[in-house]
Amino acid sequence: MKSRKISRGLFCLAAAAMFASLAGCVDMQTKPPPVTIAEYKSYVGSGMQTYNRQTILFHNLQRVGDSALPEAQRVDSLDVVSATAEAEPTVGQQLVVVSNDSATPSALRERINIFLRKSDIRIDPTIVANTQTPKVLDPGDLKGLLEKYARDGGQITDLIDVVSRWAQQVAVNGPMEDLFRKAAVKIAGQPWPEALVASINAPDFTARGSAIDVLAHRMAVEDIGKMILRLQPKTEAMAALQVFLERFEFVPSNAGEFTAVVTMYKSSRELINDAAKLWRNWHDNYGYSFNIRDFHLLSQIARDPLREPFRATIPRRKMVMDLNKAFTVRVHASCAADPLAKEGGNTFMRVADKLTLADMWNLQLINDMLSLPRVQYALRTMSVGDRNDKTGVWGGLIFYRNGMAEALLYPPDNSQGPNDLEYVPTKRLQLDNYDAVARFNGHFEQAANGARAGPTQNELAAAKKGNFYGLVITSIGEETFAAHYYNPAGVIVSLGTFPFRK
Repeated sequence: MKSRKISRGLFCLAAAAMFASLAGCVDMQTKPPPVTIAEYKSYVGSGMQTYNRQTILFHNLQRVGDSALPEAQRVDSLDVVSATAEAEPTVGQQLVVVSNDSATPSALRERINIFLRKSDIRIDPTIVANTQTPKVLDPGDLKGLLEKYARDGGQITDLIDVVSRWAQQVAVNGPMEDLFRKAAVKIAGQPWPEALVASINAPDFTARGSAIDVLAHRMAVEDIGKMILRLQPKTEAMAALQVFLERFEFVPSNAGEFTAVVTMYKSSRELINDAAKLWRNWHDNYGYSFNIRDFHLLSQIARDPLREPFRATIPRRKMVMDLNKAFTVRVHASCAADPLAKEGGNTFMRVADKLTLADMWNLQLINDMLSLPRVQYALRTMSVGDRNDKTGVWGGLIFYRNGMAEALLYPPDNSQGPNDLEYVPTKRLQLDNYDAVARFNGHFEQAANGARAGPTQNELAAAKKGNFYGLVITSIGEETFAAHYYNPAGVIVSLGTFPFRK
């Protein structure tokens, strides 16, 4: 396996010192954090600590979830996680993801579950939506099961079963829709909409993401919001829903958005009020409607002292003109998935009115990042490493840090075998994606790769399904790369071509 060292190290593209303590991004010029208990004890006793506790913790947490590592090394890192974890909910959430991954070796899974049972880390089992998918039943068996529930009622575990299966139905008005509703009513003893909202507020109910999915596909947002606000919160999930409804007028539309809301409430509660004030400014001045994928951007801009003069005063039209000016002077690569850009050229002004204010900020931050010589040099290194690595496409996440965009590589998920044409995100990335600006990946399988510039139809579909922004970086030749931004609505923006710095 070639070039895996850089990939597993989460190579920092835009960090001047090439080190991000919480993301586990390791400077290749520095001895990495300890990854065994023996190394950790020796390190603590040396009196020469380069890394803080959280850096060591998250570096090893990443290794526990890295399927490319031997099982013994993952177990060693789990021991270090056990020694360094305190009350971070994120630790439990990440380990739940690893434990529920079918590709996780059984011995490692058992060690993780033992740690979770013994630790003081509080875990909301629904933070990872629907990790325990019920066994698939054929239509006859499912009908019989629902009829039993509708006739005899049941316990909360039976309601969990009903709601989990209900959320999996493709058709909202399918042949068993009425049976699902009757079963929920019989078990809960109240109308099914109220029963599902109340279940989100029940501490023992573990299918909250499924409940949101069912409600959002069958009821008006306003009606769901009214039921949510009537309850006294008994779970963090309900408290999170109420806070985001009150601060941002936002109700999740699916299990993924629900998971994001709960994640942000747990990890970034102190940022919510500031982000809400900025959202209100954008809403009142530019008609911007909040989306949970923008919370990271809003919260970081709101807390960035360098952005203070621009939060309320920078006009959208100025952002449009500044971006267009930057894009106009560059050569653009054609994009097969974009009818407007099949011949190349700057098409930004033709799609600008389809972009939200969040899109504009994303484009500004990403354009500034890609214009930095050190980032252009790092991308050269990434392109060569990715081209030599035939096991998977390299990619990662872009975060807002220290007043600018910063890209971090996350190793692809190769558990289903090699895939050298599409970036396959790990569950770790998908969880972290809730608190990032955008996802990015390369099209680097050959140096002269202009025919594959920009996002593919599959990448556009993934952004729509996963509710994230994306950036595709394509090598046009040995010395040049093209950058294309895209959003969940399928709008593509060419940022132009840039040099691979040496």
